[in-house]
Amino acid sequence: MEQSDNQATSATPQTTPSIEQTPVVMSFESLYTASIDIYKKLFLKIVFYPIFAVLISLLPLMLILAIWGLTKFASLPLGASQAVNILLGLLGLVALLLVFFVMFLTAQIPYLLVAKNPDAKFKELLLDAKKNLVPFTVVVVLQCLVVLGGFILLIIPGFYLLVRFSFAAFAYMFEGYEGASALKRSSELVKGNWWGVALRLLSVYAFIFIVTLLIGTLANVAGPKGSSARELISGLSSIINLLLSPFYLI
Repeated sequence: MEQSDNQATSATPQTTPSIEQTPVVMSFESLYTASIDIYKKLFLKIVFYPIFAVLISLLPLMLILAIWGLTKFASLPLGASQAVNILLGLLGLVALLLVFFVMFLTAQIPYLLVAKNPDAKFKELLLDAKKNLVPFTVVVVLQCLVVLGGFILLIIPGFYLLVRFSFAAFAYMFEGYEGASALKRSSELVKGNWWGVALRLLSVYAFIFIVTLLIGTLANVAGPKGSSARELISGLSSIINLLLSPFYLI
């Protein structure tokens, strides 16, 4: 009898429990401590895996552009030149679509690392991202459209919806909600904690904005546009923004 009871229990499908009370929002200290821990452990994978994949995907496009540049030095008949330009243009479009495909694919990597397997290898992450590409993209597109609609109306409705649906992608990755259900789940998580979530999001945006503003001011003081000092600081600004970018997701 005990064995049959255990088998019946194990056969019962697991469902996500409904929210009966307002979820507790982490304190600022706990949130930033946990985020920094994740950042330190997964920094190389979160930042450089997507960069590496996008750079690889750019190679066909760069090759096509190089060939197109070489054709300008070749003495081709007018008809042949036009045909080559059309062919290279079509190939360039395909190569550009490949870059966008890889960008959408690798956008999932931070979520997959945190939600599923922080020890996953690059190839494993890409295969998992490919499997999740369509439902993940649908959730993100729906989220963007709803938030964009709010900003078209006014800034306040837009920001309200931005906070309300900020966990849509996480709802898909962590709990498997798809499409509009992911937005609904995000709304449930934020319900009763809108101001707490909004303040935490604003703190991240404000920190990154202040750092970027300070570097931009330093670049303006360093010298006129085009000077080596200003270009150096601008390059440093890009690197710092890259290093801080995971905090938008963590």
